[in-house]
Amino acid sequence: MSYVCDKGLIPRPYSTRPIVSYLFSLRGAVAQLGEHLVCNQGVVGSNPIRSIRLADLVQDLHAACTMTALRFLLPALSLHLLASTVQGQCSTATTAPRLFSQRFARAGTSPTSPALKAEHEPNDAPASAMLVTLADTINAAIGREGDVDYFAIDLVAGTQLDANVDITGSALYNPTFSLLATDGVTVLLMHDWQSQEYRLRYAVQTTGRYYLRVTNYRPGTGAYVLRVGRYVIPQFGPGDPMTAVWTGGGLDVSSIAAGPTGDLFVGNGRGVFRLTPGRDTVPFASGIDADFGLAVDLGGNVLTLGCEYPNGAIWRISPSGVRSRFFLGQGTPWAVTIGPDGDVWINDYDSGAFWRFDAAGHRKATIGANWIAGHMAFSPDGQLYFTDREGLYKIVNDVPLLVVPSPTSMQWFDDFVFDRDGYIYVALVTPREGAVDHRILLFDPDYHLMKDPFAQVGDHFTDSRFTDLAFARDSDGQMSTRLLVGRMLPSPTQGWTTDIVQLNAQGIRAPGWLIGAPLLDVHDVVSATLGVKGILSLDQEQFLDSQGNHNGVLDIGDLRAYLRSHQP
Repeated sequence: MSYVCDKGLIPRPYSTRPIVSYLFSLRGAVAQLGEHLVCNQGVVGSNPIRSIRLADLVQDLHAACTMTALRFLLPALSLHLLASTVQGQCSTATTAPRLFSQRFARAGTSPTSPALKAEHEPNDAPASAMLVTLADTINAAIGREGDVDYFAIDLVAGTQLDANVDITGSALYNPTFSLLATDGVTVLLMHDWQSQEYRLRYAVQTTGRYYLRVTNYRPGTGAYVLRVGRYVIPQFGPGDPMTAVWTGGGLDVSSIAAGPTGDLFVGNGRGVFRLTPGRDTVPFASGIDADFGLAVDLGGNVLTLGCEYPNGAIWRISPSGVRSRFFLGQGTPWAVTIGPDGDVWINDYDSGAFWRFDAAGHRKATIGANWIAGHMAFSPDGQLYFTDREGLYKIVNDVPLLVVPSPTSMQWFDDFVFDRDGYIYVALVTPREGAVDHRILLFDPDYHLMKDPFAQVGDHFTDSRFTDLAFARDSDGQMSTRLLVGRMLPSPTQGWTTDIVQLNAQGIRAPGWLIGAPLLDVHDVVSATLGVKGILSLDQEQFLDSQGNHNGVLDIGDLRAYLRSHQP
């Protein structure tokens, strides 16, 4: 059984880590389908989200992705993703297509305090369309079966149109909202997925009269509100503005991880690339799949998550480039982090379980099930956290505790990082027609929302997807306040391009928390520095020296560096 088909058939933006956002959104599809979930073959294109109608999926079953069991619990059971013991991401045949579904989030309107207008009938053709402006809000209705409403709007080249149809509280179900070209026929954009608000954004290329069309895709009548306006640049936060660190130049950014000397590692389906502090791109490990995640341990070894059909695979690459297998077997390693004891934690996409390995790659434990993690990380106090569709969780006694729910049912958290004081920087995903909006929020260690947004990371009129967040290290190995974001952006010539940007360091409150850093008590560090034996392990002493003066022994210089790095 598989509800996600092979990633190789999907254009690059949908084959990298942001796909987890779409996997989480499948729960919305289940709520609407009720008892059916199928894959649709032959809809893959430059925009597969727009190519699929949720209602049509039931009628378009293909043998390559036939369901043998229901993979989700229904809404009454909280819609947690269930595990599959039959077929998963890595074990799916390469000829199988992949399913994406989308639930669209409500968003604010573009005009400020618009005057309400009433729909003028008849307006069932372009010739009789009601003329509207960029500052109008219209109360309208689909008054009978087959009713079609047209609205004409004169737009100047360069205008960023932002229009939406809102059916909140209406008996109207699943209308179709379209933007038509100046001929009144050619569809430029269309939203026909069931949601409460249908939003279209369009950058006008040619001055002329365009048309908005509303009709009922599914039978039914009822009122709706049409809002027409210009796109409003979102509010920025202390993490803005961003600065460019690296432009992909044809390379994809599926995941990023900080190296020990100020360098950065980038993983994708073709391997791992090292970005030097001088911004040079150096191949590090080619010919392996590193699409699903990267982690760098304290020894500088790079762990990669990917597939070697039909198995899941994890490679470990030493700082000198020597490869060794960390894992190869049934399952799909989907998210990774390293604990304070050096153990490696993996989320298995197929079962939803968390695997715990020692540093040598021996599995020590398997806990839980049905937890599909968008991201995993340990906090400075040694607690394991992960995100999924419902929000941010902390694992307590092997049981997940929801500590920060997603703001709405149609938004979710994805990647997140901790600073050294336990503050959490988390990416919030808000889907919309054919695209998603991301922004970064900041929570304190007690889960109080401190900044929304902490950073917008650019203007999101067009699609802009975050692939990963990572705090960088300085050349001496110390954690820095450089918070990096991997992104995918639409390109008029390449379809998609990727880059890595750095948030405004002046807005970052503290350096990041080092992944895999051991838990240390300040009293123990002081005592060990003064010569008390047996308090710290050899690994802990070596870690302190690596963060201190690098002279091979634990001494006052290392204590000074430790205290300096942990001061408020």
